[in-house]
Amino acid sequence: MDAFFASVEQSANPLLRGKPVLVGGHSLTRGVVTTASYEARPYGIKAGMSLGEARRLCPHAIIVPADSGKYVETSQVIFSKLRQYTPLVEVFSIDEAFLDVTATFRHFFKTPEDLALHLKSWVTKQFRITMSVGIASNKLLAKLASDVRKPNGLFRIHHERISSFLEKLPVETLCGIGPSLKEHLHGMGVRTCGELGRFSEHLLFERFGVIGPVLKNMGMGIDHAPVMPADAPDITKSMGHSYTLLEDIFELRDVKKYLLWLAERVGRRLRRENFRGCVVHLWIRYGDRSSFVRQRACHYDLDDGQDIYHEALKIFGGSGSVWKEKGVRALGVSVSGLRQSGHELWLLEEYEKHRRLRKSLDAINDRFGEFTVKPASINFKGDDKAESDVIDLFGSGK
Repeated sequence: MDAFFASVEQSANPLLRGKPVLVGGHSLTRGVVTTASYEARPYGIKAGMSLGEARRLCPHAIIVPADSGKYVETSQVIFSKLRQYTPLVEVFSIDEAFLDVTATFRHFFKTPEDLALHLKSWVTKQFRITMSVGIASNKLLAKLASDVRKPNGLFRIHHERISSFLEKLPVETLCGIGPSLKEHLHGMGVRTCGELGRFSEHLLFERFGVIGPVLKNMGMGIDHAPVMPADAPDITKSMGHSYTLLEDIFELRDVKKYLLWLAERVGRRLRRENFRGCVVHLWIRYGDRSSFVRQRACHYDLDDGQDIYHEALKIFGGSGSVWKEKGVRALGVSVSGLRQSGHELWLLEEYEKHRRLRKSLDAINDRFGEFTVKPASINFKGDDKAESDVIDLFGSGK
């Protein structure tokens, strides 16, 4: 779908149609642009940009708070429609999916293009939004083709034209090649897909390890990954939470509060979904929008917020003192290296007590709401009254 969140908002509110619309986060000044309508993009506004910067570029842009329920509902209806034409539908994101129609499209239409046109027409008629479709022999190329004629596009890469299509295409247009990998490839003199496809596999392996041969295949338009339908086994790779602060913070005690808050949320989610992990990741965005990203491998599996917090704090200590000058704008904590939790029996009585206590606290928070019971050190601005109420409550003997 094209500019999905913004398009859904424009469809729901006729007053937004034809105007620059920004779907944003929790704060009009500190949040980020989730989606910008195509009317806003000529001003240089992109997803991930701060709303403050976007408003400077386009002062008359209309900022709309994100409504995830509305987007999920629209997405589910569209994906249900896609599954009428093939059972092989892989949901790639809330507004994007891969379809393998190799064995099914002839039951409905003469060509894949006819099927694509039918789906595009249905989506526009049903929701007043547009959809771009790419057709190719594998997922890598279909993804590329879907971006060629956005918005409302339709493009097919025929097998015999793959080489010519990729020859002068920048490597960063390939799904999976981000800014860091792009710079490494540029440093090796590889700037186009054609050059990547012709580059020495041996040198790529020496530089990137097992991903080297995969990169070479990508440069040649080769992708053997199958379309994985929704009922295929789901492999969760990581779980995490991040938060953009309403104002930059410069005090260590404040950083610790937010780290503990995020770590507790991650721990709760891990336990809820019956996972444990052995690698803790920390992401920091400073006040000047530079970033710090590190990870730490542990010798044991974690699903407890306190343990995750202490590991994240060790990583934070390695960030130096640069944050004291720049301030911390956003934080993120996640855990990877996941495996399904078993029903281990703790031999040490202390650990078994802790496990039972944590289970009881989870039950309370599940019933009465997130952080009904929380570590006393998680006390943000605005919490003072609530804390004093609790103290008075206990002081009264109730």
